[in-house]
Amino acid sequence: DRTGRKRLVLMTTFVTSAIFRLFVRFTEGNFVLLATALCATSFFYSATTSLLDSIVVSTLPENEKRNFGKLRLWGEIGNGVSSSTMMYVVNKFDHGFDYAFLIHGISSVVALAFMVFCVPDDCANQSTAKEVSTNGTHLRNNTLIFRNGTTWKEGARMIFGNSQILTLFSMVAVTGYSLGFLENFCYINLRQIYTKHGQMSLAGRDISLCRVFTSLGGVLCWFYSGSLQSRFGPDSVMFSSVCCLPLCFFLYAGIGGRLGPATKAGFLLSEAIRSGIFAALWSTATVRLNELSPPDMKAIAQTIMESVYRGLGHTSGSYFGGILCHEYGSAANAFILVGRVLLTFLCVVGAVGFMKPARKK
Repeated sequence: DRTGRKRLVLMTTFVTSAIFRLFVRFTEGNFVLLATALCATSFFYSATTSLLDSIVVSTLPENEKRNFGKLRLWGEIGNGVSSSTMMYVVNKFDHGFDYAFLIHGISSVVALAFMVFCVPDDCANQSTAKEVSTNGTHLRNNTLIFRNGTTWKEGARMIFGNSQILTLFSMVAVTGYSLGFLENFCYINLRQIYTKHGQMSLAGRDISLCRVFTSLGGVLCWFYSGSLQSRFGPDSVMFSSVCCLPLCFFLYAGIGGRLGPATKAGFLLSEAIRSGIFAALWSTATVRLNELSPPDMKAIAQTIMESVYRGLGHTSGSYFGGILCHEYGSAANAFILVGRVLLTFLCVVGAVGFMKPARKK
């Protein structure tokens, strides 16, 4: 946001994250190195995803911004295909992990080439950056400023002083916590069921199938998110997405421990719903945040939302979900508890009209 060199920063963070991810292959037997490599990978890759979303939305014409989901859809399809393929390779071949890292290295080079040739040039952003001052400085009273002269403190007040942005962040945090809880224990429960029935050899195949449903489940929501926003409004779409979370929790709680068609169908349906919730919320929240953010702080606002979802929400959901499952004896009981808490949260939000847009004067 300060320099306008978004493409350069995007490629730098992407290449750095790819290098650290490939380094994981050489950390076998060393927990400290493995943890360091994974933390560094997540650190740089989170910047990559938020920057890419911000660049795409900012590049689209005003009348096409709400169709951001149709573009993001391709990334989710790629994620699903690659995840299921890697699971198959790892389980099928003796050196599956080595092949997985090799494929990752090749695909990273391909992705970098697309960034070089397809992402808008930095020159378009640098031209506006020069308007701040003729000597190239970006300091005012020793305080970092943006291209339009806004300081960091002023920018932070613009973001965190906006009730609509804070409402959006709260929806994203609740969704991140819930989906982190579900994603973690869906696969744990699936493995436990297969182990209990002595069919662990089939677990890899069915987990890959779940990953496919995770991608396919969000296809319709990604594709039609723009139409839904135009018809019902972005706030209504986000709130409706969060309203589906308790359904997902109760569905997981009722799957049970038997290994049969009903159990597998329950897992697949739950994964599809979970994917659809994320697709509807994220596509809408990204576009809405771009509209609400100050002109030269859109990438920072997107990064904050990414942190709220993955750091505050998703990570804490996975961590505290384990504690709840331990305290309440089973994942099903924990699912029911969190589902009830979500229902209470939604009732409170609906009662106070938190998502109701401000009246025009």
